[in-house]
Amino acid sequence: MTLLVLDTAQGLCTVALGRDGRVVASRSEPMTRGHQERLPVLVEAVLAEAGIPASALKVVAATRGPGSFTGLRVGLAFAQGLAAATGARPIGLSSLDALAVQAHLAAPDSPSPIAAVMDARRGQVYLALWGAAGGSGEADPAL
Repeated sequence: MTLLVLDTAQGLCTVALGRDGRVVASRSEPMTRGHQERLPVLVEAVLAEAGIPASALKVVAATRGPGSFTGLRVGLAFAQGLAAATGARPIGLSSLDALAVQAHLAAPDSPSPIAAVMDARRGQVYLALWGAAGGSGEADPAL
């Protein structure tokens, strides 16, 4: 399966292309504004680097937050448009879930709970907690 993931939720514009469970190509640029200009360029660069046409995409995923409202709209709208044009399946991903999965994959046998935390600005944070990994190998949402 060929999967394109877009993340415009925080202070980055990130695009990653996965195929058969591994990352084939990725690009990321720090930015708090201007996602709408850079996202198409990064997508084109990642597809070209991987040598994969957009028509080969099976899933186009975008982060759905928490994060910058404008950045989220850009990423989700772009994902929906690209999915409609290519016939891929569009999906939204939680930024906090993505962090938790990354932590779980780094230490899959850890009995420790997982806390995903992101800066919400103004002295606040976004927080999600998961219990220890369940038998399925995925984080088990506790909240």
